[in-house]
Amino acid sequence: MSKAPEPLRRIATILDAVGFSRDGLSSSGVAELTGLPMPTVHRTLRNLVALGYIENSGLGTAYRLGERLRRLAKPGLRNEDVAELARPILQRLADIVGCVAGISRQKDFTSETVVEILPRTRNRSLVLSGKNLPPHATAAGKIFLSALEPTQLNEFLAQELEACRPATIVDPEELRSHLDLVRKRGYATCRDECDPGVYAVAVPISLPRQGLLLALGVVDLRERLFEKVEEDELLQLVRGAGQELTARLSGLDSMTSSDSASIGVSERGQKAAKTRPVAKPRPKPRSADATKLSPPRKKRAAT
Repeated sequence: MSKAPEPLRRIATILDAVGFSRDGLSSSGVAELTGLPMPTVHRTLRNLVALGYIENSGLGTAYRLGERLRRLAKPGLRNEDVAELARPILQRLADIVGCVAGISRQKDFTSETVVEILPRTRNRSLVLSGKNLPPHATAAGKIFLSALEPTQLNEFLAQELEACRPATIVDPEELRSHLDLVRKRGYATCRDECDPGVYAVAVPISLPRQGLLLALGVVDLRERLFEKVEEDELLQLVRGAGQELTARLSGLDSMTSSDSASIGVSERGQKAAKTRPVAKPRPKPRSADATKLSPPRKKRAAT
């Protein structure tokens, strides 16, 4: 294993010392723990503060990990968060098209189901998303494969691809071209490639700040599905649901970013404003002349 350059090792040592300290460290404390010269500690801390990796409140105060590092350490959106925001959108989509709508999440070369919603009106059996299916034979799996880095995709294509059905694409170069088309079109389909007569369509939901990629889609028997909607109309509905969920998740994503502190302060300020009693306006002082009783007005005789 190659040895890291000395400047980087000093930075890592200081970050470790500050990060493992519960109450923060003074510059002298950092020097004592790391064994680094005081001028080196001062210079490195100053640069790390400027970058946002370390912070302190002013001269003589303790150094702590900065917001930039704390943000990197935060976990991504949980499946529960995604499911909660997705349910009403998926329910509306499932009710319109009359089949199962769901969200999948990328997991290595495969995918895991985050949430599936059934239509509220059901007078027949429904097709559910399968588990442990080859990604090249599912709509959601193709979304995730199309987003892989070239080296990762080459690694996947180097293995033997399972042929679930005669329509399953198992030729590596043909699949590569198909994934290029998925990337260009912004959606993927599965036409009798995994189970007999089953059709699925999925669109990507990308949140770059979280490094998160999801797939939103619907699945059903092809003949039943297209009795209710045309394929172009179905694609528009799925895309619309994907755009709506992307907007909602982007809002939740921003709440976990560095803006969350200012948002929290704003919310607390609003709550305080609501609970603070509103002062009633004081009556203006009346002049001495105004305090005198005015003579009663004479009523006019009716004419």
